[in-house]
Amino acid sequence: MKRDIKRSAGLCIVTLLIIGLLGGCGLFQPDTPVMAEEEYAVMKKILLYGSYHLPRVHVVDRTRTLADCSDMETRLLADSEIADAGPWLNMLDSFTGKNRFPALIDTSALFTWMQYISETEVVTFKSLTDYHEQYPENSGYVRLTRPVFNDSGDSAIAEFSFYSAMMNCPSPVRHMYLLVKEEEWRIYRTFNYCPPTFESNGSWLEALIYNAENAPGVPYTQAVWSYEYQGDLVYYTLALPGHDDNYVYDSSGTCLGAPDGGWNNLGDGSLQDFFESAQNPTLIWVRNVPVIPGANEEYQIMNAALECIFPRRDYLHLIDSTSAYTEHFSYKYKLDDGGIEYDSLMLEDYLSKNRQPLTLDETYLSDAVHIVPKAELDSLWEQYEYPLDWQEYYRRYPLSNGYIEISRPGIAPDDSMAVVNLGWQFSGDGGQGYMLVFIRIDGKWIARWRFGTWVS
Repeated sequence: MKRDIKRSAGLCIVTLLIIGLLGGCGLFQPDTPVMAEEEYAVMKKILLYGSYHLPRVHVVDRTRTLADCSDMETRLLADSEIADAGPWLNMLDSFTGKNRFPALIDTSALFTWMQYISETEVVTFKSLTDYHEQYPENSGYVRLTRPVFNDSGDSAIAEFSFYSAMMNCPSPVRHMYLLVKEEEWRIYRTFNYCPPTFESNGSWLEALIYNAENAPGVPYTQAVWSYEYQGDLVYYTLALPGHDDNYVYDSSGTCLGAPDGGWNNLGDGSLQDFFESAQNPTLIWVRNVPVIPGANEEYQIMNAALECIFPRRDYLHLIDSTSAYTEHFSYKYKLDDGGIEYDSLMLEDYLSKNRQPLTLDETYLSDAVHIVPKAELDSLWEQYEYPLDWQEYYRRYPLSNGYIEISRPGIAPDDSMAVVNLGWQFSGDGGQGYMLVFIRIDGKWIARWRFGTWVS
């Protein structure tokens, strides 16, 4: 009897030791972690900052796990804008530990107006193509990590990754945020980077081009050039302006940084000498741009401008005549301030064309465009006071996301560059204006820069 008791006790001890060892190896996961209120406050901040320019995205309802954060450490050490990276590096020590196992996200603690998708559904997709086929109206989905904080709780590091076949990258783009808390959390510094992906049936570059050629809707990758840079062959990828950075990759597919691009045309702050030092550009690939039969260059540019701002929309409500945008000097300032070389005759062409409105011909506009007479909208605004006017607008046009005005493009004498302006109003106090600059690549008009001109 005593022998049996001793044997049972020994088995219990051995079993506990085995469970402890397996748990340490990660084979037995602990209960799903519960996130604190402050974690949700940081996650809300980066969601607003990181996804406001992405049309219709899903947020996965479980946090993303990390194997290590060595690439994050590399970014911090290389950033000359950070005077002392030490405190941030100390926070990274606990980043992977905190994100070793996924945590369930209480979506009610974030934004109720955002779209969410369950982890159990996401893992059923064999590829991003499967996701886009299931949700053709969405541009992709976002995975969040749990934020980590310093000891005083007034600094944080967090990250999210964006998964989309449209991206200017062969794999999900990661966004790392450094945040500081004053009265509320604010973004102190951002890093966007794209880990390389190696496909078994081709190179990373082939994968990137394949994704762009087969992406639903308008892909973010517009063109790829090779350059000689710092003694190596590198590849510069031009993204859809305002939607992604213009990444540079080495020959093995490692992302070196983004010298420009993104919502502010400044990239991620790295490779500032790229355009001065890089030599011998060679065009590798440019996306096919469909042209409506009979559409002249002005209509081609206007269609490209609409798809640049609204790449995922299948219903665009466009006023039936061009707008007489004549703020010549403000547009000149945008080009000069952006360091863009241009022919001043392009702006003269823009100014002369837009002194008077031109009635648009819907025949030469994309299928997504639906014309609305300006007189019809003017009558609506006269009949109703705010906010009843916009309620009536959406009652009449339930598929609309607001109305759009567009200018005639100004085109450089040698047909190498063009500029066009676009305004979008979606409520009485909500709207934005854009100036888009196009370059001609291999006979195709490709959006190169995007600038904000007004906000209401």
